[in-house]
Amino acid sequence: EHIKNQTIVGIHVPKLNHDYMLTLEAIEMLRNAPAFGRSAPTTIMAQMWAARAETSDARIVASGEEAIAVHACVLSAASPVLAAAFASGMRESSTKEIRFPSASKELVEGFLQLLYLGSLPEGLDKTAVLQFSHQYYILEAAQQVANECIASISPDNCCDTVRML
Repeated sequence: EHIKNQTIVGIHVPKLNHDYMLTLEAIEMLRNAPAFGRSAPTTIMAQMWAARAETSDARIVASGEEAIAVHACVLSAASPVLAAAFASGMRESSTKEIRFPSASKELVEGFLQLLYLGSLPEGLDKTAVLQFSHQYYILEAAQQVANECIASISPDNCCDTVRML
């Protein structure tokens, strides 16, 4: 009844990824608004990320022998090196398991978050992510992380960062 005579307008601000509702009397930021500002691929990848434990068809084993559930199609699409491992008749193609003995579970999970969601967890070593990206020829991830590494270059890390670029 109260809203009946008011004009209501919904606005999505993509740069902030916020949704607002405007009435004649107020403006309100919607907290749990539907994701109508996100693209279908972004939404699908987020759903795949959330459902990895139930829907994965492959796994990564990081140092310390900890297994991480993944989708082989995501790894194959991201890396020609990993695609070849899954398709070549090698052990990885039959076991659907890829081992990264020198990568920590934290690094691998953070890297997977980058592949699925396009963002890295706070505090993850971006230089290590860049090195991992180069090692497995994952160019899109390397390009994204390279920009962040350049932005955070310092006298302490400049030599390592420049070598990775």
